Amino acid sequence: MRRVLFVLVIMAIFVITGGIINRNLEVHAAVAHENIPPMEKPSDPPKRFLGIWTTGGYTQQPMPEIYTTEGHKLVLSSKSVRSGWGMYNAKYRWYKSTDEGKTWSEVENKDGGATKNLHVTTQGVGTTYYQRRVEWIRAIFGFLGGSQVYWSELSAVHVISNDIHARSIGLYHDYDYLYNGESELVPNSTFIRAEVDPVDYTEDLVWSVDRPDLATIDNESGELSANLKGKSGIVTVTATINNVDGTKAVGTTSVIIGGGLEDQYTKSGIVANFTLLGSLGKIEETNKDQSDYKIEWFKQPVGTTKQIPVNTNEKKLPFIDVYEPKVKNDGDLFWAVITIKNGNETQKYVTNKAKLHVEPVDSPDIQFNNEVTNLTFDENNIDTVLNKVTNGDELVYKDKIVNVSDEGALLGGRYVLPIHHRNKIKSIFVDDLKLTPDQYKFVEEYDGNSSAIMIDNIDCLPKQSRDITITTIVDDVSQNETRVARPMVFSGEEDHLYSNEGRIMTLNYVTNELNKKVRNIDFGVINSYAKDQVISRTTETNMPNNIIDIEDGRRVKKQVEIYVSQKSDFVNESGDTLPGCLRFYENGKYSDLSKNGQLIAASKENETLSSVGWDENNGLLLHMHEDAAAAGQYKSALDWEFRYSL
Repeated sequence: MRRVLFVLVIMAIFVITGGIINRNLEVHAAVAHENIPPMEKPSDPPKRFLGIWTTGGYTQQPMPEIYTTEGHKLVLSSKSVRSGWGMYNAKYRWYKSTDEGKTWSEVENKDGGATKNLHVTTQGVGTTYYQRRVEWIRAIFGFLGGSQVYWSELSAVHVISNDIHARSIGLYHDYDYLYNGESELVPNSTFIRAEVDPVDYTEDLVWSVDRPDLATIDNESGELSANLKGKSGIVTVTATINNVDGTKAVGTTSVIIGGGLEDQYTKSGIVANFTLLGSLGKIEETNKDQSDYKIEWFKQPVGTTKQIPVNTNEKKLPFIDVYEPKVKNDGDLFWAVITIKNGNETQKYVTNKAKLHVEPVDSPDIQFNNEVTNLTFDENNIDTVLNKVTNGDELVYKDKIVNVSDEGALLGGRYVLPIHHRNKIKSIFVDDLKLTPDQYKFVEEYDGNSSAIMIDNIDCLPKQSRDITITTIVDDVSQNETRVARPMVFSGEEDHLYSNEGRIMTLNYVTNELNKKVRNIDFGVINSYAKDQVISRTTETNMPNNIIDIEDGRRVKKQVEIYVSQKSDFVNESGDTLPGCLRFYENGKYSDLSKNGQLIAASKENETLSSVGWDENNGLLLHMHEDAAAAGQYKSALDWEFRYSL
């Protein structure tokens, strides 16, 4: 049996953490409370031209009708805006009425009355009405300027005696296109509103998104916010209500995330059109009473850094046509700059740079039949997926490229195969011809993530096929990782520009090693008079954090056992010994680590060894004896043993 020894230092600090549970609320269409006198008349809805709020008000009203049961926690949320640009501070105040609006009173500060969103814990059957006031106070050079005050619609919280189950959810939203850049001119958030049947349902609604890298959603308000990192795509929003009887209601909707423009595809000589998307694309519709804006279009020719103004005679068109595009224009970038003036202030928004793709009219149509095989090791491999690839493996990449075009030819083509860094090339064949090293190129740094093999002068006439076989030896695998390899063929001939990609091949690499990292253990600050007590570790060394992080990259997994023992007593900087020892607890039972080694984890044959972590009541805990401890910082060391079966 082989053993690996680790030494670990233990120190002491004590941490306590807590949490809060929020209730998620959906937003219905506004319901007027005609017979309920408000604290103040609700403000009119705000008006907006692009990013300029010409009037202020509420873009999201509090939920007009909420049905719930006694003792339930919920959140009243809303969102208001102020007119114009500039720095403003918001001051909030909630009011409530329990007698149908006859009398109103402030919600006390201790109950959250001065917060943006009001957290309510219901008490007693009945109805309470709420209304929110917001005052926007402008800050000018550090001093307070003018203010704007807006009142929300009423929100009625009905506390009833029994649960009512939701049957269905319909979702809608103000904007179906959100911008992935930060600007006041364009919307980068929208409220997702839910219509639930029946309207008097009592359970919580929970929001989720399928692409948190594109957008996130506020569980209290249902506000969907796009990423501000330039990532584009479609995000799907889901609203779920889990009824107490085990049934559920689910609704979904989708929102596009982008920078204002999309890439355009065309063929040589055929006009291409770039059009502003989202609210920018409707600027003519929303600008009937406003005229102080302009739209400027720019082009960056492929391979240059030039910024060339285009369509200079028109300053208000939300689109641009590209006439007579040529293959040499493939890769040209187009974007727009929108400028709006509001009084003495000016705001600009720059769209993303969208690419023009131009293909020759008579292009080849190359189809790939690529596959990869590991001649050394096979565990559930298929023709496009290899598992547990490691150093020394012999990989064979085979491809039959077929030109299925009736007219277009691939001339002077280049075949490119990305491979793992520093793989060794054993042989390369094109059809039945073995290539010499001067007949291909090996590029060490191809795309920042891999190397590549390049074969030039590949011609493929209509209805012709070419066979390519590349054999490599894997080398320099230093971590468990997944790489993808996708062959590509392209031609730079002026009249035959073309590129296409084959099937994605997935290669799962392993180091064939067991890597482990042991964390220091900390027991926090301990009362010197703590006697006969079991002291838990600090939060940082409890689940979900691991004590030992393990990455099991072994291709053949033998049985492994992990043992730990206390190497020495706890001693402080003055040489005092702590009257205590480490114990290993497991479901109420324990063993003393000062006496002998303790088995704490193990894996079976053909089983992955998992990381090791414990909750606060299990694992390595500190037991204090009867004697008092002298002040100081105590340390000890542990021996960690990994025992491998042969």
